[in-house]
Formats: sequence, structure tokens, C-alpha cells
Amino acid sequence: MEGLTRASGLHLEPFTLDEIIPIYAPGQVSKALKQQLAQPVSLEMLPQLPILWRESGSGTRRVIEEHFSKHGLRIQSLKPNLVFGSTMALKHATLAGLGIAFMPRRVLQQELALKRLRQIDSLKLSIERTFSWVIPAGELPPELKSFYRWVNAHFRT
Repeated sequence: MEGLTRASGLHLEPFTLDEIIPIYAPGQVSKALKQQLAQPVSLEMLPQLPILWRESGSGTRRVIEEHFSKHGLRIQSLKPNLVFGSTMALKHATLAGLGIAFMPRRVLQQELALKRLRQIDSLKLSIERTFSWVIPAGELPPELKSFYRWVNAHFRT
């Protein structure tokens, strides 16, 4: 679970950190966009760029909107090129060169390593969020307790 800070009858335990980064496909975007991105990019420039966006209600989108708002960027000034209902759909649209996206680094490892996607480094942007376990009050059933322990032992950061 991301973003939730408290909930009645539930215990929230931080599990791992995640970073959301701005990305684009250097080999696929239009020549005009490639020229724009060759220059230093600032938050103020975002309304001029084709933005690929998650759907309204997405936790990732909410985190990004809060970050932008905190830094003085009006969300209404952005012109989302296209809106997608999943992280994978957004990643594939970005890989196709349809625009720039803001996505969790953890789902982009292969594409970044192969240079199919590139982070927009000049857009000094650091959006971090915490994922938490959402655990019901009381004792977990044995199977869930085993799973919880195994995941924490192997994947906790």
C-alpha cells in the first residue's frame, strides 16, 4: 500500500521506499521533443511538453500531483497527452515515444539499463514515497505470517 498513513483497525508498517522519475524514450520521441529535452528542463517547462499520465485516482498520480503542487506547479496547467490505467500501459506508451512520463524507478530497471528509456536528469526532481504493509489488528494466520516474514527477509529495503 502506498500513501496511506493511518487506518482504523489496521497496522501500517513501512516496507520499502520508491522513487518516481521523469523518463522518455530517446530513440522514439519526435525530433522536436528530443530538441526540447536536449535543453535543461524545469518544472515551469512541463506545461509545454507532451505528458503521459496515470488515471485519476492512481496513487502514483496523486503523489506526483502533491509534489508538483508543493513546488508551485499548477496541475491544471499540464496538458496530459494521454491517460493510462496501469503502470505497464504507461511504460509501453513511453517506450513508443508518445511523450514523457513520471514512473517508479523500480519498474524501469531493464529499460534504463538498455537505454531504451532515459531519465530527464536536468529536471531536478526527487519524488519519493513509502510502501507499507497493511496488517489487520490481531494475529496473522500462519500462512500469511510465513509469507510476511519471507518477504521482509528477502526484499525489505
